[in-house]
Amino acid sequence: MTDISVARVVEWLTRLVQIPSVGPENAGPRSGPSSEAALAAALGEWFTQFGAQVEYEEVFPGRPNLYAMWPNPDSDRWLAVDVHTDTVGVETMQGDPFDGRVADGRVYGRGSVDTKATLAILLTILEALQQRGRDRRGRLPPRGCRRNRRDRCAGVRPLGAAAVLQTGSTDRGRADLVCAGAWAPGFGGHHSGD
Repeated sequence: MTDISVARVVEWLTRLVQIPSVGPENAGPRSGPSSEAALAAALGEWFTQFGAQVEYEEVFPGRPNLYAMWPNPDSDRWLAVDVHTDTVGVETMQGDPFDGRVADGRVYGRGSVDTKATLAILLTILEALQQRGRDRRGRLPPRGCRRNRRDRCAGVRPLGAAAVLQTGSTDRGRADLVCAGAWAPGFGGHHSGD
């Protein structure tokens, strides 16, 4: 099993929050560049450092999808993690919305409780797997990325980042990573009960 450091998750989350990625529909004077391009570029660099093959799909100008793949040649099973990279606006926030400061056991800044937290966990996991010497190179699966709520309703192509790991299995199954914890209040996900 891979041990995941909470301190390392916080470090990654701080770095991610410090990269403005406000979507154009939410942009204002405090937003910085109104696109996800800088975040996608940083994620692409980090994923490449962790052994991924990275592909970009320019959906709209400055709004790429990013796909990172790590298959396991010994298995045909896949695990997909996919998140959006845009955030909502920052115009009504107090203080610096991109400082990523840590106080009272929390990381503050735009995206810190949305999918940048998911990305921080993913980066920590990938970093730990690389340190264990796991090879995760690979090819693009046919689908990889979900649409955010607004884009799904408008029927346009998805925006965000997808990381795909090919997992190994035996007759009894195998888990390389076990995550445990409580769901955060207001979290929009679901738990399968597994």
